[in-house]
Amino acid sequence: MATVLLLCGFFLILDHFFNQSDDAVSFANHQKLLDEVAKIDAQITETELSNKIIHKLNEHGYTLVGSIGYTVYPDKQIIALFINDVESMHIERITAIQNLITTVAAENGFHSFEVDIQNAAKK
Repeated sequence: MATVLLLCGFFLILDHFFNQSDDAVSFANHQKLLDEVAKIDAQITETELSNKIIHKLNEHGYTLVGSIGYTVYPDKQIIALFINDVESMHIERITAIQNLITTVAAENGFHSFEVDIQNAAKK
């Protein structure tokens, strides 16, 4: 009986140790991801990416309503644009906007953004 209790206690200690280890690894990974997101966010600010995108879109006849929104993950960046009359835009115009943003992003050291064009009237 003492052997069974000793083995149970040993397994409980091991389980506790490994669960703590997983929590520490999980926290370290979480912190690493947060650091990567903070780095991308700082790069957006430092390069004045929003201003450059707005300027490029204005040069090509597109006017944003409001500002640009970003959702940043370590492996994916999404940019949200609010434009009037999105429903009436042809796919070619939407593709042109996406290409302009991809160009500006690449010129400033970013990977391509997923572009989410939203109708400003429904904002």
